[in-house]
Amino acid sequence: MDLPHIQFDSLFKMPWSGNIVQDIRPEFFSPSYSGKPEIEAKVITDVAGYGQQLGWISNALLELIDRAGLFEGEENDKIEKLRKLVTDVDEVKRHHKSDLTARAHSALDTLRIVDPDSYADLIARRTK
Repeated sequence: MDLPHIQFDSLFKMPWSGNIVQDIRPEFFSPSYSGKPEIEAKVITDVAGYGQQLGWISNALLELIDRAGLFEGEENDKIEKLRKLVTDVDEVKRHHKSDLTARAHSALDTLRIVDPDSYADLIARRTK
């Protein structure tokens, strides 16, 4: 059922109706965590985030499976789910990258029209 359009809907927001961003902090996952939260925080900010770590592990596992010839000719739902996960994540990254490139081109085109001197200065600095 569609809700009626409210003329001032941009003034009023329901809880959780906007862009939701949450900082994932290791100490929130388990209060009985036996590690050091400050080390976990340093690792995920300075070394690799959870997504990167999972990506590296997933890719390494699939590489080992392929090189060892494990499960050749067999149906293995778990391995296929992992392959699909890696493929889907890669597709999201490709899509995001192309969106980012399109936004950058659009911003540069707008800058060129609105402020040609700043545009020329930016291009000159970026091509050195």
